[in-house]
Amino acid sequence: ELDSWHAPYLKNSQLAWFKAFQYNHISVDVLNFNEQTLLDELLSYKVLIYPHAAILTNQSANLLKEFVRQGGKLVVGSRSGYKDKNAKPYMLPTPGPLSELLGITVEDFTKIGINENPRIEWVTGEVTKSEEFNEVLKVNRQNIEVLARYKSAYYEGKPAMVKSSFGQG
Repeated sequence: ELDSWHAPYLKNSQLAWFKAFQYNHISVDVLNFNEQTLLDELLSYKVLIYPHAAILTNQSANLLKEFVRQGGKLVVGSRSGYKDKNAKPYMLPTPGPLSELLGITVEDFTKIGINENPRIEWVTGEVTKSEEFNEVLKVNRQNIEVLARYKSAYYEGKPAMVKSSFGQG
């Protein structure tokens, strides 16, 4: 929470998710996901949103993988799976232990500078501003649907958001 890169993204994402749910009258629950969390606890939910799972153990990644394999839906945000429990980056492409589940790797990432104005184009044709941080994704599986691509900067045309199928989820 004190990490100067991670904390602002996490807080902004959590607030944005909370606002979206509140404005659409969707009730939510908060789950303290840790090493003692059991699969049955996760399976009591249809959807889990883990905005920035930066520190993620192999055990936790495997639990999330099994949740999705059994039909659960998982939404993760940028910088997910890039550090181990000691906050040391994995010697693997990001998202580290989530790569197989998500079907992507992060090709490049960048914090958006104050004079930059990167855009994202959604499959609907809508163009929005990219906020704060970009991850340029590389698709590694056939069943990946690209939902949005970057529309500007050196990563123009590259995937910005994807939807992946894994198991039943």
